Amino acid sequence: MAKVRHLGGPGLLASDAGQVDEKAGAGTADSEENAYRESIRLWFLIYDVSRLHRSTFDGFMKPLSITRTEWAVLAELSRRDGMTQTQLAKNVDMPKAGVGAAIDRLERSGWLMRGPDPEDRRARRVYLVASAKSVIRKMSRTAGKFSERILVDLTPEERLTLTTALLKVKSAIFQRRPATSAEAEELKL
Repeated sequence: MAKVRHLGGPGLLASDAGQVDEKAGAGTADSEENAYRESIRLWFLIYDVSRLHRSTFDGFMKPLSITRTEWAVLAELSRRDGMTQTQLAKNVDMPKAGVGAAIDRLERSGWLMRGPDPEDRRARRVYLVASAKSVIRKMSRTAGKFSERILVDLTPEERLTLTTALLKVKSAIFQRRPATSAEAEELKL
């Protein structure tokens, strides 16, 4: 039997060095079960990397006195300035109330301002102000240093392979996610 170590998921065990149980290949059901197990291992690994990245990244941004949500809002506005709070919340995949609180803090800090929406008088648009550009440059430099520190052990080829694989996964998620709750129900066992 292969050595087994815990990977951090609830009750999830994985074989060392990506090996599967020696029973692999004992039949179609076992092969399918091993494929499911490896798939689950991969998703827990992606989750763990994401969680560790977020918490470590927060530490790197602490000297700039910026929260993760504020960073996401500023970064998104640097790409598409003048969005509504609803658009921002959707684009950064965060609750509208949390994004609204971040906008309030950033507005008080003098990094952005709200303005009227020319097409909808009920809506307000959010705009970066000139002083935000310097903090965005600092955030970008800090993020770049953070990334280099984390990815230092990967060769350029490994980074490209990782990026390519993750982009394929991202694309597959967007293409194959259920459009309706009925479709989601079909996926349940």
